[in-house]
Amino acid sequence: MKLNQRDKLILIVVLVVLIWIVGIMFFIKPAIESVNAASDTLDAKEMELEGLQKRLKEEASLPDDCDKAYKEATDAASMFYPKMVQYEAATEMQNQLDVDPNAEGQEIMNQGLTITQLATTNISRYVFNEYSVSSPLDGIVSPLEVTDVETTPTFALGSLSSYTFQFTFTAHREDIMKFIENLQNNSHRSLVVTSLSIPNMNGTGNGEGETEENPELEGSITLELLMVPDIMSPDDYDKQGVPASATVTE
Repeated sequence: MKLNQRDKLILIVVLVVLIWIVGIMFFIKPAIESVNAASDTLDAKEMELEGLQKRLKEEASLPDDCDKAYKEATDAASMFYPKMVQYEAATEMQNQLDVDPNAEGQEIMNQGLTITQLATTNISRYVFNEYSVSSPLDGIVSPLEVTDVETTPTFALGSLSSYTFQFTFTAHREDIMKFIENLQNNSHRSLVVTSLSIPNMNGTGNGEGETEENPELEGSITLELLMVPDIMSPDDYDKQGVPASATVTE
């Protein structure tokens, strides 16, 4: 079939349009989609890079922050006794009862000292006690000055290992006051009196060396000894490595 000039022109136009459509569908459109996908990937990687750079900047001081936190933790832990077995705790308690090792006879004589098995004691961030005291001790010790006290509700921090001591005692009043003072000045301040009972503040009347100003007293006392485990230093923790069961997240 012989095509005239007009048919030839129409055929050429149709072929050009088909080629153009095929080019767009199979070459240009995939290329545009590929460029868009690459652009999106680039944006995501740039954001990731920015985040990593910010994180690296923030973590540049991480070793110093760890050392500072370790020092603060060890300073706080120094107020508590280290972990001890039962007989070591009993020995420490007996040493405290010898209120002045350099002075003969200055000792609180305990009768039937008992110590509990190792237990746990919950501690709190804030402690608030509303109280009033009226006893013959008011004339012996200076009255407590009640200052502003944090009344925020109690927040539990956790549990500490502890032993509880209980015993009856015989001691001169000065020795009892010295014992309480030693507890307050002790570098480990976690041996605390939880209860103290002296039924007769006038004394037994038959104690050796007893005077009106320094009578021999009888009573009972309960104390609690709080302990914390050793705190691992950042260097020791790094040497130990990450446990196999640990999960490291970004």
